[in-house]
Amino acid sequence: MRKKSRRSRGRAGVEIPSALKAVALIVLALAVVALCYLAIQHGRGNASAATSARPTTSGSAAPADPSAQATTDSPPAQVEPAASNLSSATQILVATGEDSAYRAIAGSCPDGGSSIGVTDDGGATWTSFDVGASLGIGAIQSVTPGGTGYASLIGQNLQDCASASAGQTYSSGNDWEAASRVLSTTWYMEPTNPQALVAPGGIAVEAPCALGRLTGGTEDSVAGICTDGRVVLSSDAGSSWLQSESIAGVDAIALTDSGLVVTAVGQPQCADGVAIQNLDSSLALTAETCAPAGASAAGQTSVSAAPDGTLWLLSGENVLRSSDSGTSWE
Repeated sequence: MRKKSRRSRGRAGVEIPSALKAVALIVLALAVVALCYLAIQHGRGNASAATSARPTTSGSAAPADPSAQATTDSPPAQVEPAASNLSSATQILVATGEDSAYRAIAGSCPDGGSSIGVTDDGGATWTSFDVGASLGIGAIQSVTPGGTGYASLIGQNLQDCASASAGQTYSSGNDWEAASRVLSTTWYMEPTNPQALVAPGGIAVEAPCALGRLTGGTEDSVAGICTDGRVVLSSDAGSSWLQSESIAGVDAIALTDSGLVVTAVGQPQCADGVAIQNLDSSLALTAETCAPAGASAAGQTSVSAAPDGTLWLLSGENVLRSSDSGTSWE
């Protein structure tokens, strides 16, 4: 009798059905598809984040503020200076006492016409000296008295009108001589840049605006009128500045013991005279009066405080003086 033989099934002894094999392959395929999808999405997310963090360089996208774009193929735009509301000063008065003062006829550059006069009778008569012809100075911008008989002036060099020139007197204005050393002892404006100042010692100082008037008191104190009508004052040699609002018709300025005094022309409340405004050291208005000097054109007034406190006003050819800070005039 023949015995039946058995086929070998391996050690497991179990044969996996074909249906289970098919299901396993399907599950494996789905897992691979899912992993690929997640990998693609992750890559897109990183690309999107990198794109959003990168500056926009497309030429079709306009920036929010075109003025913020920097260009390398064109120079920066030049800023035009503010239009001037302040007329050029035609004359400058500097009082040295109750009855004595200097009066400069500013002139111009290169046309000249500059002169300096002195009075010792309250402005009734003047003795003049032609600084244009004698010293080659035009467009006088300042006169500064010193000790007994001494005074200096600064204007423009008539040869080039781009540099400053100075003169001085030791004889109360009877004779004048060229004196370049004055340019390192007093305040003045650079002829070609009214915002660039020179302080005593030859130190360069920048004003907060383009100036049309400048008056220096000491090495540390200086005041001026901007071309837009603001008054500025520094008590620390130009390191910091106080600024007022624009003053209508402002025309001249002087330092006093209590602050500043300015003139204003063409004011309705002073139609037949010159408005006098007193400002304290914070540039606050403390008093306003009307000097009966007759109506004056812009650029033709000048005001000055003498060492004894007498306030002088020059308006055209008229000279007035006040011993009470401008409350009354004679």
